[in-house]
Amino acid sequence: MEQQRLILFIALSLVLFLIWDAWQREFSPPPPVSTSASPAESRHETTSAAGTGSAEVPATETRTRAVPAAAPQAESALVKQGRRIRVETDVYRIEIDTVGGDLRIVDLKKYPVSVDQPDQPFRLMKDEPGNLFIAQSGFTLRKGEPELFTAAPNHTTVYRAVQNEYRLAEGEDTLTAVLTWTSPEGVVFIKSYTFHRGSYLIEVAHTIKNPGNREWVGNLYQQLVRTPIPEAEKPRFIYTYTGGVEYSPEDKYNKINFDDMQEAPLNKKVTGGWTAMIQHYFLAAWIPPAELPETFYSRYRP
Repeated sequence: MEQQRLILFIALSLVLFLIWDAWQREFSPPPPVSTSASPAESRHETTSAAGTGSAEVPATETRTRAVPAAAPQAESALVKQGRRIRVETDVYRIEIDTVGGDLRIVDLKKYPVSVDQPDQPFRLMKDEPGNLFIAQSGFTLRKGEPELFTAAPNHTTVYRAVQNEYRLAEGEDTLTAVLTWTSPEGVVFIKSYTFHRGSYLIEVAHTIKNPGNREWVGNLYQQLVRTPIPEAEKPRFIYTYTGGVEYSPEDKYNKINFDDMQEAPLNKKVTGGWTAMIQHYFLAAWIPPAELPETFYSRYRP
């Protein structure tokens, strides 16, 4: 059994003085949360990306990670939908789709959408037509080699849900939602999301159970897929950045906006970095194992 573990880290991020100049005048929110974890080791190469609304499978054989890119609003309607798995913790209300095992809806329960709607949580991630922001992961395989396996799940694969609803109960500190898929060769893929009480960290683990004698070899990718924010949702009186971010030990923190992605797609080797999408006062990020090399890249679909 081989296990790929990556961390989907959704943190509340303070955007310098802007939050004090506008939103915090209404709410005075608590300090932003920033968490991380140490994922399990794996010897399989992986692929991760944050890409466009077309959400195609990355064509790569090396470990990669990408900065999110914009997608045409029409294409966001093409994201397939299956059955929903609902997860609720003390800080999250979440929906995972059986198609791809995607993280489709993320509501932040402790952060209301406005002062006039204190019981309506802010929705950070969503799969609405024309307003798409989701997290995906899957596998790619080398093709044309008869000794290799022929199938692996990607973000279009329909998983089987172990159960339809999960709720973090009183006295429990962790909660894990599980999805499974079995290939024609009998290889079982288990995708699990683990949530922690009081934490905005979500651990995403991929466990592969191979009952045969042939070695399974594949690449794991992760991607954030989104459309630009609709004009109606943009702040009218203050500037807030919405776009990609990548961090590497060499270049540190680097914003990559949608124009940058369109003009010069990102493609760089990084060890010990991460990629994210920032939206107003919040961010969502894929954080890989710090010791493993990645290729960060972005894609933009006009």
